[in-house]
Amino acid sequence: MSDPIINVENVSKSYGGVHANVDITMQVERGSITGIIGPNGCGKTTLFNSIVGYHPIDQGSIQFDGQEISKLRVGDIARLGMLRTFQQTRIYSKMDCVDNMQISVSHRPDSKSSIFASRKGEIRDPILLISFLSLSLVLSSKANSSSCDALSIGSA
Repeated sequence: MSDPIINVENVSKSYGGVHANVDITMQVERGSITGIIGPNGCGKTTLFNSIVGYHPIDQGSIQFDGQEISKLRVGDIARLGMLRTFQQTRIYSKMDCVDNMQISVSHRPDSKSSIFASRKGEIRDPILLISFLSLSLVLSSKANSSSCDALSIGSA
């Protein structure tokens, strides 16, 4: 990877005697969509919370867009353009998927450092975002149980 937007090096986080993350090293390439998978309780949420500043790390380094952020507070990291989303998203079932996505993209903070900014500006057009995420099957659908999972991905 030549230009990672997120760089995590040797990060560890413990809660008392419980080691949630031990010596984690990873990079997220600019413009990529990256997931972290693993069983319940393996430390995924702790890692996300540490990256965005919710939990201070015990050791290691976290960089966002080349800047060290491991000592910054959540609000300072958010102003740089990185936010944490939660698994619960609100889907408006009487609206179609495009309208639901419009609500999502219209509430994104402006940031020159966001992951989508590497594509010449954030994707604020819901149809472009749906296309970027390969969710075109839900484009003309009403928001319902079968389209909600796809909408949740796009809304995040």
